[in-house]
Amino acid sequence: MARGSVIWRCRKHGNKTGGSCDCPGGAYSIAFVVGGRRKWEKVGRTKKEAEHRLAEILTELNQGTYQPPQPMLVRDFAQRWLRDYAEGAVKPMTLRSYRGLVRNHLTPMLGELWLTQLSPQRIQGVIAQCLRERGLSPKTANNCLILLKTILKFARQWGFLRDNPAEEIKPLRVESKEMDFLRPEEIQLLLKHADEPYRTLFLAATLTGMRRGELLALQWGDIDWHNRVIHVRRSLFWHSQQELAELQSAPAEGPVHGWRFSTPKSKRSIRTIIMSPRLREVKAYFSCKQVAASNT
Repeated sequence: MARGSVIWRCRKHGNKTGGSCDCPGGAYSIAFVVGGRRKWEKVGRTKKEAEHRLAEILTELNQGTYQPPQPMLVRDFAQRWLRDYAEGAVKPMTLRSYRGLVRNHLTPMLGELWLTQLSPQRIQGVIAQCLRERGLSPKTANNCLILLKTILKFARQWGFLRDNPAEEIKPLRVESKEMDFLRPEEIQLLLKHADEPYRTLFLAATLTGMRRGELLALQWGDIDWHNRVIHVRRSLFWHSQQELAELQSAPAEGPVHGWRFSTPKSKRSIRTIIMSPRLREVKAYFSCKQVAASNT
């Protein structure tokens, strides 16, 4: 009969068979024996979760179905995480950002290492090296670190790692930059020299604060001229052929293409915006366009 134990572990207080502490890096781990060798697995902050995980492993050991995690390269696990989790959990634009960070930074930096070869010192050193030699900005380095922490969290949850080596690495200090925006006189100048339909698009962006994808996804049914409101219900984004191929696990061929509708960025982004009097004036322009289209 296989046996195991639940133990609280942290770097400051070591192993504790009872109770816990307030250390941020502390967590419950489980210990069990496989083939005469003691194995450890970090679980989480709650004892109940650790007990549940230990019961699962002991059942597998007693039934002879336990399979130890197979070694995996960082680049292979990152692709697995994108496919098995990110594709179905995040917005298309967020997925595009994740794919770019994995392809352009995480894979060149750490891709050929085994997950078990990662350590806080190694990750910190690689980030510092990229700042010096690859010209990575602190903001991009922080984005890579945040994504790496998330990917390694899933590697721990899925049994490929005992601990998350990036968990306690602090982000780099980023100098805040003052936002640059068009002044009222610059907006007037832009609208004066813009032709339709871009003038209306720029005017709507200025007077509503809608995101680019939300503006491009507007349909006639989203505009209520009687109640003078705009309903934001969807967003439009551009899928490249490479992204479509990655989603379909097929080689990329041909030119980039692929407009796709998606839900807005968050639940709060689905909203109703009151049209200002100036924005309502464009109704005459669109009414003329509809009449012209119906007469052709």
